[in-house]
This record gives sequence, structure tokens and C-alpha cells, in this order.
Amino acid sequence: MQGLRTKENERFIKYFELVQAHANKQNAVFFMDFGQCDDIDFEDMELDCLFGWLIPSDMADNFENIDLSSKVDDKWDDFCVWVTPKVDGSKLSIVFE
Repeated sequence: MQGLRTKENERFIKYFELVQAHANKQNAVFFMDFGQCDDIDFEDMELDCLFGWLIPSDMADNFENIDLSSKVDDKWDDFCVWVTPKVDGSKLSIVFE
């Protein structure tokens, strides 16, 4: 899956798919660097606060090659974001900060 370098469990993948859907609404792709290992249970997902890069879609393929080689340098710092899941009752919001 684009934006994910590591093998993750199915519950996290469902959450990450939602993160990517929200990124797509901004014409972007989220590339995860790391998570905080919060492992928050929500419905059939495992939520986590994530750090990475929100890359415009037209730059995503180029960035993916850099990301997979683990050679992301500071010229990409303007694209750094936190992804924060916010749960309010049965509603999940995903916020890029």
C-alpha cells in the first residue's frame, strides 16, 4: 500500500485506508514515518497517532521512491504532519496537523 513501508495487522490497515481516503480529499498521499503505538481500539480498527509526510498527489510517485530508500531529506520538511484520530462516541475524525 502506498505510504506504508512496514507490514501491519489487518485492523491497522483498515485505519490506514481511512487516513489515505482523507489525504486523497486533499489531493495528497500520506506517507507514514512512524506511529506512537497508542493502539486504540475502535470498531474493527486499531487507531494510532502517526507522523509522516502529506505529499501532493502529483509528487507522490517520486516521493515514494525516496521514502522506500529511507533517504528523505529536510527539503521535504514542509510536508511533515501528524495524523491524529479523534473519537467522539461512535464517530471517528482524522485530523492532519
